[in-house]
Amino acid sequence: MLKTLNSIGPLIANAGLVVALVSGVIRLMGYAYIGTYETISFFVLGLGLMVAACAIKLYGKD
Repeated sequence: MLKTLNSIGPLIANAGLVVALVSGVIRLMGYAYIGTYETISFFVLGLGLMVAACAIKLYGKD
């Protein structure tokens, strides 16, 4: 279980980083929406994924 958590944590962190960066770049380009969602929603999703990855990393320690 700990091995799985240690391997999935960085994947979730990288996904969160990509989501946050892409939404930030799109917002800086002047677009307020991605489809029908506001860009800030995707930014918050990315931050949430990074926080979840941190919690998983803390939980996965021996």
